[in-house]
Amino acid sequence: MKKSKIVIFSLLCAILGLSITGCGRADGSVASKDEVINYVKKNVSEDCSFVKEKVLSESPRKVVYTFKSDARGFEFEVVAQRWPHGWFDAVFYYEPIIVNHYSIGLHHYYDERMYEVFGDLLEPKNMYLYISSTKDIEKLSTAIVKANEIYAEEKEYNTDAFLKENPYCRGYVRTNTENSFVNIATIPIDGTTYTEAQIKDILFKGVSQHVKDGELSDSAFPGVESYTQSLHVTTLENMYINGEKIESYSSEDEKKPLNYCYAKYDQNKQKYMMSIDLGFVVSRGCKKPYCIPSVVAAVGGECFIPSYRSDEYPTYLKGEWTINGHKWEASIYYDRPNQVLTYSDLKVTRDGEELKIDYRYNDDHNGYSFTQITIDDFCSLFDLTYEINEDESAVYFTSIQ
Repeated sequence: MKKSKIVIFSLLCAILGLSITGCGRADGSVASKDEVINYVKKNVSEDCSFVKEKVLSESPRKVVYTFKSDARGFEFEVVAQRWPHGWFDAVFYYEPIIVNHYSIGLHHYYDERMYEVFGDLLEPKNMYLYISSTKDIEKLSTAIVKANEIYAEEKEYNTDAFLKENPYCRGYVRTNTENSFVNIATIPIDGTTYTEAQIKDILFKGVSQHVKDGELSDSAFPGVESYTQSLHVTTLENMYINGEKIESYSSEDEKKPLNYCYAKYDQNKQKYMMSIDLGFVVSRGCKKPYCIPSVVAAVGGECFIPSYRSDEYPTYLKGEWTINGHKWEASIYYDRPNQVLTYSDLKVTRDGEELKIDYRYNDDHNGYSFTQITIDDFCSLFDLTYEINEDESAVYFTSIQ
């Protein structure tokens, strides 16, 4: 605690020093015209000329410098400004930075040709691509191939890596539904060489999954049937244990239960996955786990999680549960480097024999309480078997007697 106070005091002193000297002020200096010109020479791959300078704001100071490509004539902006640093609404200091909008000007250079290629399939404001039929898939496949050929011309001025990092558009393909939309695929316009057959295959696969899930009608997409036959429903929304529907998981540490009672299909593993507590015997923020105690209770077992919370780290957190005379013991290595909760080295045994659980290291910086394991591994934690009914969007678990 004493060390933390010293660090905080030192930070406050540094911030105060910046404010007194003017280095961290909102109206402090930003990069000059000459400095920005030198910046452009170093960071833009083609020769450019300075056009004009405009002050947009005195506090925080913001100056826009406009440049023009000598070879192609398009203009772009480079902004020198004071950037705020702080916590929520409190600003501690302002830092001078330079923001390069070369790629924006470059993309506008290609706009006219791209709009002609995509036609009404492109929504220019957000640069989304929309399809609503098999005919649109045909049109968009042709357009994406052509658009990438056009953007590949940029390799005369910029590297492949630049094009990948700065695609003309991200290529988010969507289909509108009655109340919203679904995402079909992501095919960036970054100069990559495609064939129309490759694009069609990507789009048909994306559409077919939503048809399988009941989100789109196959009547609008003739030809999708050959894809849907080999697919699985993405999410089995209904979970039953011994005939009883499990609506949610609950925890003694939380007032609101969480609805993670579903199975989700993983295309890479070719298996359905079940949600489980991120650290098995610990949940987010060192709180008592949700999943394991809830499932153990549902099958008539007893669960004991003595060390789900720790004031010291690194350490091992442990728990155990019994079902029909069999005992499971679990432990996981818990640490908190840089104030981020991490879990690793999971070990689970059943009656002393270690279970091979396909559990990958996860961290908790994104705030989620759950991760996923295969449905087979899930069953091994509670002596369950399962049956799947995709038409009912359900998974039925039954205890092994």
